[in-house]
Parts: sequence; structure tokens; C-alpha cells
Amino acid sequence: SAASDVYKRQIDMADINGTDLNLKKGTIALDRALIDGGRVSLRMLEDSTSAPVDTTASTPWNITAGDIELRNITYTMEMLPTIDSLGCDIPAARLRDATIDMGTRRIHGHSLSIDSVSATYLTPSAEYLASHPVTGTVKTDSTATDPSQMWAITADELRLTARRGTYAAAGATPMPGFDMNYIEVKDIVIEVDSFYNRGTSITVPLKRLSGTERCGLQLYATGTFAMDSLSMRATDMAVSTLRSTIDFDAEMGMGDLTADPSLPLSLKADARINLAEVKNTMPSVAPMLAVIPTAQEAILKTDIAGTAGSIDVSQLLLQIPGLLRINGDGVIDNPMDFKRMEGNVTLSGEFASLNSVKKMLPPAIAKTINI
Repeated sequence: SAASDVYKRQIDMADINGTDLNLKKGTIALDRALIDGGRVSLRMLEDSTSAPVDTTASTPWNITAGDIELRNITYTMEMLPTIDSLGCDIPAARLRDATIDMGTRRIHGHSLSIDSVSATYLTPSAEYLASHPVTGTVKTDSTATDPSQMWAITADELRLTARRGTYAAAGATPMPGFDMNYIEVKDIVIEVDSFYNRGTSITVPLKRLSGTERCGLQLYATGTFAMDSLSMRATDMAVSTLRSTIDFDAEMGMGDLTADPSLPLSLKADARINLAEVKNTMPSVAPMLAVIPTAQEAILKTDIAGTAGSIDVSQLLLQIPGLLRINGDGVIDNPMDFKRMEGNVTLSGEFASLNSVKKMLPPAIAKTINI
């Protein structure tokens, strides 16, 4: 089935200056525009009818804009079974030096800034998904997968600040600590240089990402995220909190890792994790860490590369100064299939107190170990 749209919009005030319209050449040059107060609502519904194909020839428009400013815009969206609801309040946004070329299917903006956003993204609840199973196959539009028909979107500078952003399952009650079903971040700042997107290809050179999660974790990150039809990649990523750091490069193939053993997988990481932050972020592990009160941090290093079918472990290090140090290397086959997983990994280590290590293990495992 396809999706039909219920689209509503309202604009309170619009002020447009310096418009040059040439119908023969198909150009629109806009000097300045201001829209103050507006509401946009989009509801995408399941529809069994096929969308008509537009075969009429049209002039490919070229649109340029010097300065477009939006104030006090509210956007809402619903797209079940993917999005239960999306709500976004935008007090201020500004686009400078923009070009839309419909002939070459390119959109470029010198700078886009969005300030003081408040947004909530709710995914459908487990109860809804259980009572509304997805049936049938999704029909794909051939023009959507034709590279020549894909729009290229580029921007020299992107900047977004947000008072609050929430990503949660509908009806979820937040649990103590960091809860993947209820992520709420405040004081968000995102800065991107040289953004690129065309079809499935996207490159996001992250100049800055910062915010404070509901559990109290303050995050700061830089690096480059990229994705195409083959894989997702994170390059030169540096993530830090008040007392922890992690630097990493990673790649994961696009597709079903459990079904396609040829998909690439790699992770090279170097991390120093403050254990007090772990206790605050994951209260469930606090009792396990309480048995090692003198430990301050955990040092993690890993260098693995291969495919979903076979991973080469060049380095695997876990160190808790004053307590333990474990090194590992080898090969793991079928790492995504626990029933078929096998390999040859060599482990070596040093333990300052084996009894302390035993106390960190789950009771069912600890009672089987005699020291």
C-alpha cells in the first residue's frame, strides 16, 4: 500500500521583498522574506491507491534567495506505523544565500541556523505495533532509486540550538538513569560544516555536538558521520563527558548483519570511562561496582575488523587500574549468530584481587568459581 497525505498549514504574517520573476527563463530571485507565526501539520495515512504519474513537461525552475527568516513556527507530523507523533516548535530560523535548481536537482545554502527549538519524537508503543502488524510489501518508486532523479542537498554551514529534545516510545515512563526508551536532552548545540546528501549518501562533518541528557550526562562530540547504500561510517569521532572520553573510527555494512556474512564491520576505539558516571547513568550496575570502591576508571581499547561472518580481533584491552588488566586477540567466526559462533581468541591478564573480580560477576556465575 502507499501513503496519502493530510497536509494543513497556516501563516500569520508574510513579508516578501525584492522578487524578480522571469517566466520565460524559469527563474525566481528573492531578496528577502520573513514569515512570522505559522503552523504546519502533516498526517500520512495508509492508502491502497497508486499515485498518478505526472507526464507533463515543465520548465525546470531556478530559484535563488538571499535571506529567508522564519519566526514562531510549529510543525507536527504523524506517520504510523513509523512515527506516532512528531512535534517541533521553532522560535527562529534563518537561511542565507540559497539556490534551488530544479533542472539539476540541486539545493544549496550557504548557511542555515535554527535557534531554541523544542521537539518531541514519539515512536509507536509496543502495544500499537502488536495490534497493527505491517502486512504486504512496500512498493518502491523507480524514480526514487534512479541516481539521476535524486536531489543533491548541500550546505556550507548548519547550526541548530535546542532547549529540549525528546525521543521516546509513546506512553513510556522514564526509568532511572539513561533509558533508551526515553531519551531527553536539553541545551543542545549542533554545528556542521560542508553538509552533503543525495539519495542514501550523506556526509555530516560534525564540528560540534553538545547537550545534557536527563540522567545528568553531559556530552560533547566532534567527527564525521557518513552513510551510503553500502555502509555507515564514523571517522575521527571524539566523544567526551565531564569525566570520560572515547575516540573511535567505525564502519557497519547496510543490511541484515545476521543474514549477510559479507557485510563489513570494524571498530577501532580508545576510551577512558569514569566509573562514577557509569553508576549515575546505569544505576543497575551500581551494586556490581560497589565492591571495588577504590577503582576510579576503566580503560578500554579495541581494534577489530572484518565482516559479519568473521571478525579479526587485533587488540582487545580492558583495564581497571589497581584491580585487573585483560588483553585479547584472535578471530571470531559468525559473531552475529550466537548458536554458530566460534573462533580462537587468546586471553591474558593480571588480577590484583581475584575475590574482588568474583564479586563483580552475577551470583549464578560467581558461585561456580572457587578461588
